[in-house]
Amino acid sequence: MKVRSLKSVGQKKVKDNQIQKVFNISVLGMSLQLLISILVPLFIGLTLDSHLKTNPLYTLVGLMIGISLSVLVIWNSYKSLTKNTLLDKNLTKEDK
Repeated sequence: MKVRSLKSVGQKKVKDNQIQKVFNISVLGMSLQLLISILVPLFIGLTLDSHLKTNPLYTLVGLMIGISLSVLVIWNSYKSLTKNTLLDKNLTKEDK
């Protein structure tokens, strides 16, 4: 049976807290990027439609661009989080 010292348990808690903070910041950043990637093209489409009197055309184009951008944001966030998670797993394997 392996007995851990109090120091190693405390270090694990600190490391877990750091990982949680990084995850929370990543999720907050992704949420902001999603909000911007959908609302900005949609707003531009609504503005163009009101000026050019082409009611749903540019709004729909803006919405499609926003959805495409949001897929890219999700994909990039996923790649970033999995890269960081794999790095953390490799670092913890080396610590043992």
